[in-house]
Amino acid sequence: MLDKPLTEKIGQLTSETEREDLRIALVAGQESAAVQILLEACLETEEDKKTPGQMWSLREIRSVVCSYLHQVFIADPSLAKLVHFQVFIINYKKYFTRRHREISFEFD
Repeated sequence: MLDKPLTEKIGQLTSETEREDLRIALVAGQESAAVQILLEACLETEEDKKTPGQMWSLREIRSVVCSYLHQVFIADPSLAKLVHFQVFIINYKKYFTRRHREISFEFD
């Protein structure tokens, strides 16, 4: 209890429940940011189009990222929902629905 003192001051945490809720929100935000970075790595750039052989590398990156995200979203559907509402723009949606037709989530 001494290493995690609880205070009664205004604006500070007063219970373990509040601390746990904030920890969960922080972890979800970090995981969401990591997924966004991986999604951005899958987008094609003008440089990719110009560099010979770069499209093969991009396809390999997309394959690895899609497989990883597929497993992550199955393990934590709430992360999929969070990412969907934060960053799922048309470019991502078009690519991933074409690439992984078997991925489907029901959002309540």
